Amino acid sequence: MKKIVLNHKSYLSIEEIKKYIEEFQQLIKENLDIVIFPNILYLSLFEDFCTEVGCQNFYSESYGNYTGEINLEALKKLNINYTMLCHKDRLNNLLDNFNQIRDKINKSLNNDFKTILVVGEEKMSDDPFKSIKSDLNYLLKNINKEKVSNLIILY
Repeated sequence: MKKIVLNHKSYLSIEEIKKYIEEFQQLIKENLDIVIFPNILYLSLFEDFCTEVGCQNFYSESYGNYTGEINLEALKKLNINYTMLCHKDRLNNLLDNFNQIRDKINKSLNNDFKTILVVGEEKMSDDPFKSIKSDLNYLLKNINKEKVSNLIILY
Protein backbone atom coordinates (compact mmCIF):
# COMPACT_ATOMS: atom_id res chain seq x y z
CA MET A 1 0.00 0.00 0.00
CA LYS A 2 1.24 3.47 -0.83
CA LYS A 3 1.67 5.97 1.95
CA ILE A 4 0.32 9.50 1.50
CA VAL A 5 2.24 12.13 3.45
CA LEU A 6 0.61 15.53 3.97
CA ASN A 7 2.98 18.21 5.24
CA HIS A 8 1.20 21.40 6.27
CA LYS A 9 4.48 23.26 6.87
CA SER A 10 3.50 26.54 8.59
CA TYR A 11 0.32 27.13 6.67
CA LEU A 12 -3.28 27.29 7.92
CA SER A 13 -4.77 29.42 10.69
CA ILE A 14 -6.64 27.89 13.63
CA GLU A 15 -9.94 28.42 11.82
CA GLU A 16 -8.59 26.83 8.64
CA ILE A 17 -7.13 23.83 10.49
CA LYS A 18 -10.44 23.15 12.26
CA LYS A 19 -12.28 23.26 8.94
CA TYR A 20 -9.57 21.07 7.40
CA ILE A 21 -10.00 18.45 10.12
CA GLU A 22 -13.78 18.44 9.72
CA GLU A 23 -13.64 18.08 5.93
CA PHE A 24 -10.74 15.64 5.95
CA GLN A 25 -12.49 13.24 8.30
CA GLN A 26 -15.31 12.99 5.78
CA LEU A 27 -12.86 12.08 2.99
CA ILE A 28 -10.82 9.40 4.75
CA LYS A 29 -11.15 5.96 3.27
CA GLU A 30 -10.03 2.89 5.13
CA ASN A 31 -7.80 1.73 2.29
CA LEU A 32 -5.60 4.84 2.40
CA ASP A 33 -2.44 5.00 4.47
CA ILE A 34 -2.19 8.71 5.35
CA VAL A 35 0.21 10.52 7.64
CA ILE A 36 -0.50 14.17 8.44
CA PHE A 37 2.24 16.54 9.55
CA PRO A 38 0.46 19.66 10.85
CA ASN A 39 2.05 22.84 12.09
CA ILE A 40 3.53 22.01 15.50
CA LEU A 41 1.12 24.46 17.16
CA TYR A 42 -1.85 22.30 16.10
CA LEU A 43 -0.54 18.83 17.00
CA SER A 44 -2.89 18.50 19.96
CA LEU A 45 -5.92 19.04 17.67
CA PHE A 46 -5.00 15.76 15.97
CA GLU A 47 -4.60 13.75 19.18
CA ASP A 48 -7.74 11.69 18.55
CA PHE A 49 -7.59 11.83 14.77
CA CYS A 50 -8.38 8.63 12.87
CA THR A 51 -5.15 8.62 10.86
CA GLU A 52 -1.48 8.77 11.76
CA VAL A 53 0.04 12.08 12.79
CA GLY A 54 3.64 13.20 12.67
CA CYS A 55 5.75 16.08 13.85
CA GLN A 56 7.71 18.10 11.30
CA ASN A 57 10.59 18.58 13.72
CA PHE A 58 11.67 17.98 17.31
CA TYR A 59 14.45 18.93 19.65
CA SER A 60 16.79 16.03 20.18
CA GLU A 61 17.26 16.50 23.94
CA SER A 62 14.87 15.27 26.63
CA TYR A 63 12.93 17.45 29.04
CA GLY A 64 14.85 20.53 30.14
CA ASN A 65 15.23 24.26 29.87
CA TYR A 66 14.91 24.43 26.06
CA THR A 67 12.50 27.31 25.54
CA GLY A 68 10.31 26.93 22.48
CA GLU A 69 11.33 23.34 21.72
CA ILE A 70 9.34 20.11 21.75
CA ASN A 71 10.90 16.76 22.64
CA LEU A 72 10.09 13.17 21.79
CA GLU A 73 8.64 12.43 25.23
CA ALA A 74 6.05 15.19 24.83
CA LEU A 75 5.20 13.97 21.32
CA LYS A 76 4.54 10.44 22.57
CA LYS A 77 2.07 11.80 25.11
CA LEU A 78 0.12 13.37 22.22
CA ASN A 79 0.03 10.01 20.38
CA ILE A 80 2.37 11.35 17.71
CA ASN A 81 4.02 8.37 16.03
CA TYR A 82 5.98 9.89 13.12
CA THR A 83 8.80 12.37 12.76
CA MET A 84 10.05 14.03 9.58
CA LEU A 85 13.70 14.93 9.18
CA CYS A 86 16.02 16.55 6.64
CA HIS A 87 13.39 18.61 4.83
CA LYS A 88 14.95 21.15 2.48
CA ASP A 89 13.15 24.03 4.22
CA ARG A 90 15.05 23.34 7.43
CA LEU A 91 18.36 22.81 5.62
CA ASN A 92 18.05 25.86 3.39
CA ASN A 93 17.15 28.12 6.31
CA LEU A 94 20.07 26.74 8.36
CA LEU A 95 17.76 25.42 11.06
CA ASP A 96 19.35 21.96 10.84
CA ASN A 97 22.64 20.53 9.62
CA PHE A 98 23.57 16.94 8.77
CA ASN A 99 25.17 16.32 12.17
CA GLN A 100 21.96 17.33 13.94
CA ILE A 101 19.85 15.31 11.53
CA ARG A 102 21.93 12.18 12.04
CA ASP A 103 21.50 12.58 15.81
CA LYS A 104 17.75 13.11 15.41
CA ILE A 105 17.37 10.05 13.17
CA ASN A 106 18.95 7.84 15.83
CA LYS A 107 16.93 9.36 18.67
CA SER A 108 13.67 9.16 16.74
CA LEU A 109 14.19 5.52 15.78
CA ASN A 110 15.48 4.52 19.21
CA ASN A 111 12.30 6.02 20.72
CA ASP A 112 10.18 3.87 18.39
CA PHE A 113 8.95 6.65 16.12
CA LYS A 114 8.37 5.94 12.46
CA THR A 115 10.91 8.28 10.94
CA ILE A 116 10.59 9.87 7.52
CA LEU A 117 13.92 10.98 6.10
CA VAL A 118 13.57 13.38 3.18
CA VAL A 119 16.42 13.10 0.66
CA GLY A 120 17.34 14.56 -2.69
CA GLU A 121 16.12 18.10 -2.23
CA GLU A 122 18.78 20.00 -0.37
CA LYS A 123 21.21 20.65 -3.22
CA MET A 124 21.47 20.51 -6.99
CA SER A 125 23.87 17.95 -8.37
CA ASP A 126 25.01 16.68 -11.76
CA ASP A 127 24.63 13.16 -10.37
CA PRO A 128 21.67 13.23 -7.94
CA PHE A 129 21.85 9.50 -7.17
CA LYS A 130 25.49 9.77 -6.19
CA SER A 131 24.63 12.75 -4.00
CA ILE A 132 21.71 10.92 -2.35
CA LYS A 133 23.86 7.84 -1.77
CA SER A 134 26.55 9.97 -0.16
CA ASP A 135 23.98 11.71 2.05
CA LEU A 136 22.42 8.41 3.12
CA ASN A 137 25.80 6.85 3.86
CA TYR A 138 26.54 9.75 6.20
CA LEU A 139 23.10 10.10 7.78
CA LEU A 140 22.54 6.40 8.38
CA LYS A 141 26.01 5.58 9.68
CA ASN A 142 25.80 3.76 13.03
CA ILE A 143 22.02 3.46 12.83
CA ASN A 144 20.51 0.78 15.05
CA LYS A 145 19.85 -2.01 12.53
CA GLU A 146 17.03 -3.40 14.68
CA LYS A 147 15.12 -0.12 14.26
CA VAL A 148 15.59 0.35 10.51
CA SER A 149 12.13 -1.08 9.78
CA ASN A 150 10.71 2.19 11.16
CA LEU A 151 12.70 4.29 8.69
CA ILE A 152 10.97 5.60 5.56
CA ILE A 153 13.01 7.30 2.86
CA LEU A 154 11.06 10.00 1.03
CA TYR A 155 12.39 11.46 -2.21
